[in-house]
Amino acid sequence: MMWKIWKSRNECVFSNAKINPMNVGREAGKYVQEFNAANPEKCLRKRIQMGSEDIECSKDCVFINVDAGCFEEGWMAMGMVIRDSKRKVILLTCSRRRMSVEPELAEAMAIEWGILLALQLNHKTIVLIFDAKRVVDNLNGLEVIANIEPVLVDCKNLLKQFHCFSVIFCNCSFNEDAHRLVGIGRRLGSKTWLDLVPPFDVSLIPTSVSV
Repeated sequence: MMWKIWKSRNECVFSNAKINPMNVGREAGKYVQEFNAANPEKCLRKRIQMGSEDIECSKDCVFINVDAGCFEEGWMAMGMVIRDSKRKVILLTCSRRRMSVEPELAEAMAIEWGILLALQLNHKTIVLIFDAKRVVDNLNGLEVIANIEPVLVDCKNLLKQFHCFSVIFCNCSFNEDAHRLVGIGRRLGSKTWLDLVPPFDVSLIPTSVSV
């Protein structure tokens, strides 16, 4: 819309064209309608905005922090924390896989893992929180990363199944819990705990309740 207004301004300044403000408004409105028609997911799907620790959301919203790590011995590990709308921890999980992958691919796989688990748990509104900026930018349509694009295309298709969703970037300090679970996954393998509150001391996590 602003581009249409700017274009008309340039024609007036540099070409001495006579501009009718009403026509400019109509053309800008038509442009917006055409854009929205070509991008229905963006204009119809409600997105939840990030505001540091304060995010307005419905009571059925869950916050999902994910992280991933690659290790020299040929393993990759992922960690995930799911919190309810009141920020209470409702699930902790980590996964270890025997594969050597690039760090960005591991990060993309962690996001896909988080999305799939949210679908399996029948969550309808999710906020995915992650500290890999390039991967987040790709999911938000701001960047293309060719070598991991197939995984991210799958992620985008899976996200369409949610009523509301948001994929947001955070710095590492806001993702420490998921990061610690990556280390736990590396040491203990794939584990899941329900209703367990941090701190994440490996010796305090009862492996007998893993499922």
